[in-house]
Amino acid sequence: MSIDVAAAIATLKATAKALKEAGRLDLYQQILGLMQTVQADVTENTRLALEVDRLSRELAEARREMEKAQRRRAMDFADDVYWVVEGNERREGPFCPNCLDGPNHLEMRMTDRKNGFLVCVGCKHSARVRGYVAPPRDPPATVRSLRFGDNQRRASEAREELQLREGAYYQVKRGADVGGPFCARCYTVDSRLMPLTPLPAVFKDVGRYECPQCKAMV
Repeated sequence: MSIDVAAAIATLKATAKALKEAGRLDLYQQILGLMQTVQADVTENTRLALEVDRLSRELAEARREMEKAQRRRAMDFADDVYWVVEGNERREGPFCPNCLDGPNHLEMRMTDRKNGFLVCVGCKHSARVRGYVAPPRDPPATVRSLRFGDNQRRASEAREELQLREGAYYQVKRGADVGGPFCARCYTVDSRLMPLTPLPAVFKDVGRYECPQCKAMV
């Protein structure tokens, strides 16, 4: 049976007041003693309840840390990311090493951007997909692959129209860009105008473009 402690104390106070006014000081003192006992019990019960709550939270946290440790032991670091492995089979992943090895040991998954990179959904850390081969791309109709030994006049004209800016070549005609950006490395090696592929915004600290041929980033 539950007891409304606040209502009980209020009743005891009212009773003590009535006894005092009636001159029954002996009973009045007994009521005061009972009130002090009840209040002391309430204080102790509150302390015990708070202690139980604290211990419950600490136990839950310890259980979570134990589960994390067990799961971490089941992980394998391969291809620059973490995987949950059972036997020789990857069951879950990939997980971001930057988040998992960080101070909070967060399990953040990485998504495949279908461009040769895995990207963390949390901290945006990236890792290359091993063995990724870029799909073939048809060059724009206005762009031709120029090689030494081809039409020398066209190659010479193309070189005169090219401008190198911020690590990439651009075709310029009458002061305006008409083609590009093209890979500076491929053009320097064998005079090929290889169009660069834009990188997702999450790679802004690495570069803006990637060459599908030599994988150079600018």
